[in-house]
Amino acid sequence: MSAPTPRLRHRLLQPSDFEEALGLLPPWLGLPDATRAALPALWAELLHQPGFNADVIEDVLQPPGRRLQALGVAVVLDDPWCRRLAEAPPAYAARHLYGEMLAGRFRPPSDAALARANAGEGVEFLVLHYWQRHAGLDDPLAHALWSVAMTAFRLAHAGHRVQGIHQEAWGDECEVMRSMGMFQRTRRTGTPGNAPLPELFGMRRAEALRMLPGAHLRDVFEHHRPVFGFSPAERRLLRRAVYDETDEEIARHLDTTVHTLKKQWRSVYARVSARMPAFFGDGALGEEGGRGPEKRRLLVSYLRQHPEELRPFAA
Repeated sequence: MSAPTPRLRHRLLQPSDFEEALGLLPPWLGLPDATRAALPALWAELLHQPGFNADVIEDVLQPPGRRLQALGVAVVLDDPWCRRLAEAPPAYAARHLYGEMLAGRFRPPSDAALARANAGEGVEFLVLHYWQRHAGLDDPLAHALWSVAMTAFRLAHAGHRVQGIHQEAWGDECEVMRSMGMFQRTRRTGTPGNAPLPELFGMRRAEALRMLPGAHLRDVFEHHRPVFGFSPAERRLLRRAVYDETDEEIARHLDTTVHTLKKQWRSVYARVSARMPAFFGDGALGEEGGRGPEKRRLLVSYLRQHPEELRPFAA
């Protein structure tokens, strides 16, 4: 009997995933044991920061403990790191950046700093690592995972005014980077023991916008000024809502109460109606009324198509 077809979905990384997620670090990255052991506490600190993205792909047919099939983690860079990747990118960049974060020398930009950047010159992301359990170029399951990963990648990064995206790859991963449209930035010769080094790939805004619309990676660089101007607390709520989390799940992940979330939903609906009076149609009721679930559905659908509303922006 053939194995059941996997049922894949992507979602945000949660603290309950951390132990399993440690098994999804790229083997070639070679993080020191102390760094690896410190990652769960660091991830827990960064999870709710708008300049940090961490997503997993899971097979919902698998039992707990074996569901996670892929992990991707990315961070918005500061100016020194942007210059470093442009001028003299180090091999194993994630090792260096994780080391700086654990030493307290680097943190992703704040909400206010991201808002200024998105209204100005934009932001640059480094994908610290992405790895999936199945990665053979001729493996149908690997192809299915990469397809879901591209959807997750767009939802995680689009909506910012992205100036550049950088990612290291090793071995066959380099072919995947090229198929995405990424440009190879380095030609490394390997270590003294002749072990191959990871190569840095990337795409800049000008390069992306020369492509015709339709490519997943190009879509990440599309940017429009947000209309609604949601507060940071509202954006944290909505960011999780677009992943179809329930209010109970959102409250648990944000360490708040469902009652508080209901007040935030009312504030969100009022803000949307003030900016776009016809958005919910005629006769729309409040969150406590009969159309609350319908209003949520309409708004979440819109936000998936307009992720700029989920990002900080200095009006």
